[in-house]
Amino acid sequence: MITISETDDPVDICMDNVFKPVFTKDSSQSRIALSKLLSAVIGRELIVITITAN
Repeated sequence: MITISETDDPVDICMDNVFKPVFTKDSSQSRIALSKLLSAVIGRELIVITITAN
């Protein structure tokens, strides 16, 4: 579970210079981050196995 408090300054993932490095590298950290983001969006747990940037 990800918790953000009022004092946190979350990174805006809508910014291309943030999204690409976090969500397009095929690293364990990127797969975990993308899994958690997509799981939160669809309301079901999923696991990203691999990331292929286009």
